[in-house]
Amino acid sequence: MPTGYLGLPDVLLNLFHTLQHLMPETIRSNVRRFPTATFFILTFLFSWGYLGLTFGLIGTGASGPVQVPFAWGPLFGGLLTVWLLGESVSGWLGQVGRWRAGLRWYLLGIGILVVGKEMPNLVAWLLGADVLLVAGTEVPIVGYLVSMGITLFVAGALEEFGWRGFAQVRLQKQYGAVAASLFVGGMWALWHLPFLLLGVGGFDSFYVYVPEVMAFSVLLGWLYNATKGALPVVMITHAAHNRPDLLGVSGQMPPLAQSVPWDGVFYVLVMAVVIWQVGARTLSGDGRLPEIPGKAPASASQAPAE
Repeated sequence: MPTGYLGLPDVLLNLFHTLQHLMPETIRSNVRRFPTATFFILTFLFSWGYLGLTFGLIGTGASGPVQVPFAWGPLFGGLLTVWLLGESVSGWLGQVGRWRAGLRWYLLGIGILVVGKEMPNLVAWLLGADVLLVAGTEVPIVGYLVSMGITLFVAGALEEFGWRGFAQVRLQKQYGAVAASLFVGGMWALWHLPFLLLGVGGFDSFYVYVPEVMAFSVLLGWLYNATKGALPVVMITHAAHNRPDLLGVSGQMPPLAQSVPWDGVFYVLVMAVVIWQVGARTLSGDGRLPEIPGKAPASASQAPAE
């Protein structure tokens, strides 16, 4: 059977195109006027709808694997919005192939996330606590690889198609990179609100989580822009955060190490240094923003109407 882009049968592609042309012009016009708003609405509808259905049928004790499709919301939100816009779906998905960004960016992203996640343990060590390396002893190395692999290929890292690869890359054309990153970070935190309200998923309190994820969003926005839209760098950095701790405290955790969200403090400080070094407008270091993936170059420079 003949196939088109992404390996889809031509008959299915023709169906997609037919449905696209049958879409009422008022809907298509509103999507063109408000592309990022459309993306956020579709993302929230997919993820919150799935979560409501899952928790309604199984309860809030549903296991982690059952909750994984929640993370697909930004991917599907971006995919549907690109399709509704009539832009290149293959071009948008193709940004995952921009992996030749240089090894230093992968190491830098992973390094920041490793240090950030271990900050409570490092502070405990500075305060005199006995800190042990649990990687390879209490937690087998394969456990870290499996955890990162699941995040990278089927869970949280897929969010980056939407957060960075759709929303930020469009919003920053008009509002600047830092403002766009902070806004995306706020929406990212709001997207997790059901978990925060129900106390599931192991998230910090709302007041701790929101500043942390917004600072994290700026750092990921910087990696995306500085590598000219190399989505794999951002995805692997995201995956580096979703893993067990490398270190552990033997005995009592010092109160100061436990009462302060040191990982969030670290991300905010790194964010401030990055903005100071590369500038808030582009977060790229060379004053340029990456082009919108999947959009025709002739119109990519046009600012969205939002």
